[in-house]
Amino acid sequence: MTTLRQLEDRLRAWQSFRGIAGATRTLAAAQSMHWVEVARRAQAHLARCLALRDAYPGSRPSTDAPRLLVGLGSDLGLCGPFNRAVAERLSVEQSRGFLACAVVGERLRAHMGAGALVLPAATSFEQAQNLATQLELLLSQASIDQTRLVLVLAAGIDPDGRPQVTAWNEPESTIAMPRPLLELVEPELTATAVASLTRHARLLAALARSAASETEARWRTMNRAHEAADRRIAEQEREIRKQRQELVTQEMLEARQGARATRAVTGGLAATPDRQYR
Repeated sequence: MTTLRQLEDRLRAWQSFRGIAGATRTLAAAQSMHWVEVARRAQAHLARCLALRDAYPGSRPSTDAPRLLVGLGSDLGLCGPFNRAVAERLSVEQSRGFLACAVVGERLRAHMGAGALVLPAATSFEQAQNLATQLELLLSQASIDQTRLVLVLAAGIDPDGRPQVTAWNEPESTIAMPRPLLELVEPELTATAVASLTRHARLLAALARSAASETEARWRTMNRAHEAADRRIAEQEREIRKQRQELVTQEMLEARQGARATRAVTGGLAATPDRQYR
């Protein structure tokens, strides 16, 4: 039988866990709002780059070009099936053939196993910019106009906490910006620069969106943990009150039985003749 002391120790443990879950949930909520705004700005920047790219048809890769795969995961945990879902979709994309593959996040690499280049995940916008530049340099070993970049990431989280994983292929054409009437450099050089700028913008937008999804997944996970801790604390408190009431009842019964025994003994002594003074 569980003692009252054990129940009180469990209650304190659950209260400590609830405090940790609450603090992590609050931090994840603040980070999620930050990354959502970063993702919105990165997406607007990408739209401008795509419009500029469409002004130079030579900067677009062919539809049958070899694919470069980049999977976006996390270095941190407490985000549910986030990395596992990305790893499953990345495995599907790998089965369709690829030229090279890179993975962002140690936890995603743990689901993928060896064989892919691994880079640390970004925890700030500045790190996301540097990471996008680093990935672009690594991928630039293959010609931009002869390869297609495919980004595998969680683009959102559903209300049940499941990541909505998708593969971002080469975007379709947008509203094209007009080419200048007079160009100071050759159009081919401009097309290469525009293609590089667009690839960097795609990487940055994907990293920001993935970070927003990761922090939202962590918020939902810790919110569920906080609610579970509330339920367990309520259960422990009810059990403690029940045990305390049982102890009080038992003490009252023992005291009542002791009082009866005392009265019985006292009554018996009073009824016995005192022959000493006769």
